[in-house]
Amino acid sequence: MPRCSPSTPLIVKEHYEADYYHSYAQDSEFFRALGRGGVLLGSECKRCRVRYATPRAHCMRCGGRTEWFQLPPRGRVHTFTTCYFGSEEFLNETPYNLVMVEFDGVDTLFLGRLVGAPRRTFMSACLSGPGSGGCRGSGSRTFTLFRNSGRNGRSFLQH
Repeated sequence: MPRCSPSTPLIVKEHYEADYYHSYAQDSEFFRALGRGGVLLGSECKRCRVRYATPRAHCMRCGGRTEWFQLPPRGRVHTFTTCYFGSEEFLNETPYNLVMVEFDGVDTLFLGRLVGAPRRTFMSACLSGPGSGGCRGSGSRTFTLFRNSGRNGRSFLQH
C-alpha cells in the first residue's frame, strides 16, 4: 500500500451555492418599521409598564408580553465608542461609531451605529455639555438621532 505524504493535501474544487434565509422572528416588526419610513420602535411591558428601547417579546423584569410603541425621534448620547477594527464586512467602513442613546420616558438604552455624523460632532457636545459630565446624565446635548439619509436606504442611526 502506498504511503501518503502529510505535506500534500487532496484538494477538490467544486462549485457550491446556497440560499440563506434569516428570520428576524419576534423582532420583524422593528425592522419593517425602519424600512417603512425610519420609525424606531421600542417594546413596553403591558403588565409592569417597563419600556425598552430595544425590541423584545417578553419583559426582563416580570416575564410579561410586550407591545410595540414608537420611540421619540430625538434622544441623547449616553456614551459612545469608536471602533477602529470590525468584522470583514465592515473593515472598509472603519472607523465607525457606536452610541448608547437615552430617550425620555424609556427605561433602557438603545445601542446603534451612528452613520454620517463625524465623531467630533457628538464627542465635543458630550464633553462640553452642561456640567461637563461627559455623555452621561441630563447634561448631554440632545440630537436628532434618526433620519433617512436617502443614500441606498441607509440611515444615520443603524441598529
